[in-house]
Amino acid sequence: VGGQTDKPFLSGGFFVSPTGIIVADSAAILAATSTTSYQAVFIGGQTASLKRLESPPNFIFFKLADSSAGEDSKNATWSALTFAKTPISIGQTVVALGFSNRADVNVSVGIVSSFLSTDASSTPVIMTNAASLENQGGPLMNIKGEVVGISKEPGLVIPIEVIAAALAAIK
Repeated sequence: VGGQTDKPFLSGGFFVSPTGIIVADSAAILAATSTTSYQAVFIGGQTASLKRLESPPNFIFFKLADSSAGEDSKNATWSALTFAKTPISIGQTVVALGFSNRADVNVSVGIVSSFLSTDASSTPVIMTNAASLENQGGPLMNIKGEVVGISKEPGLVIPIEVIAAALAAIK
């Protein structure tokens, strides 16, 4: 995900709905206050225009603009990742995927070390050694390939339950 600002920025993201909704980390996007348009850049170099949707502060939802999906955009479906149905546990193996400024995909394997929440009003986070700057905004997955969260910053991941609840509120 990138924006048209004075300086371009990048944030990882992934499809969470077959209707073209993408979730991305909010850090780079919220820092770009003069952004007026957004664009997805897919592996392979294809691009598509994005519309920013209402989102909580820790991550942002975008929807592919109808014009970017071609003539059949109303019937287009996208390969959304599958959300995990069961919660993860401490010690569980996880895989973080991401795309940095390099030309390749970043894959990191690690374990869930703990869960952190400062109070009832804060967003809970998963602590793992798999999350890094190289995969910020990318999915954290269990060994079945199901998404358990989105990498927020090194060591921290927003759980998929938080993302799923926010996604349900915008649909």
